[in-house]
Amino acid sequence: MLTPELQKEIDEKWNACWPLCQLKPIVILDLISYIFFIKKISSDQLTDFADQRTDRSHRQADKKTGKLPGSILAGANGKKEQFAGDFFNEPGDKNMYALLTDPTGIAGLEKEYSLHPVYGIFIKGGLLMHPTSKLLDTSLGILRIISGADHHIKGEIFCYLLSKAQYIDGNGHVYLPPHLVDLLVAIIRPRTNDVVLNPTLGNGNILVSCAKYLSGNNADSLIYDAESQKLKGLASDITSLRIGAMNLSLNGISTGGLKALDVFAPLNSFSDVAATVILSNLIFLNSENNDMADGNARRDATRKDIYYVDFILKNLNEGTRCAIVVPGLMSYHTG
Repeated sequence: MLTPELQKEIDEKWNACWPLCQLKPIVILDLISYIFFIKKISSDQLTDFADQRTDRSHRQADKKTGKLPGSILAGANGKKEQFAGDFFNEPGDKNMYALLTDPTGIAGLEKEYSLHPVYGIFIKGGLLMHPTSKLLDTSLGILRIISGADHHIKGEIFCYLLSKAQYIDGNGHVYLPPHLVDLLVAIIRPRTNDVVLNPTLGNGNILVSCAKYLSGNNADSLIYDAESQKLKGLASDITSLRIGAMNLSLNGISTGGLKALDVFAPLNSFSDVAATVILSNLIFLNSENNDMADGNARRDATRKDIYYVDFILKNLNEGTRCAIVVPGLMSYHTG
């Protein structure tokens, strides 16, 4: 449980982002999750370039350039600098400020860091909004609170942030309250040999709840690596993908089962996942924040649930168990 003191500290950082924290809170979560994976990639850098040339166990060099992901970075003012080690986790976050407040910094960062074989997918697509110095300072402050917390509290902090985001993302997808997510999982009763697919990843809470259910709600024994690879999540927009991925990561769950897939595109009617369980939340609302996607992903939010139902039906296999939350006649309030 979060202490009142910790909640107050988070609230102060969050409220410092007014009016974004009230008008478009998804922008704050987008930036926090973006920086989170930048820092994870940075901390994954090997400090010895000789080791970079010899150690290919978990990172592959680019075939054309021979460089490892992140070994060259387009920094502030477009100047490329060679670096080694934990570039974005230095005291004061001066490198982060220099890069993300530079007009061309994000483009250069995406070009290099998106090559990372594990977390690069979460850097693609840029940000919903170029961060101001104040927004960046607040987001980094929230990340410092998370990094300084005990491991079993990190996921709770992120869940608290999600609750402050009014249970709706910028694409019109409603975030279910945790107790409804847990009820959905308890109804389907996933087993350790199940392959669970969530085609509407959202904030990742459904897959997190599955992991906790499978571990008997023991935070110290959540499933990792091979087992968590059986938790599959799809997202049609990059913001939902990285927010959901950060949620899983903070709860000690592998993000290897996540991918971006626009289910509205005709060629993406079928998933490559042979799921034995499909869990999904298909509640979409018209949203003023509907500015993050383009092309097919900009379809009217009131029809999104129809496309997802069609996708789910096409991917049901014999014996697959399925539980879906669909819109009803009740009204939904996000405030």
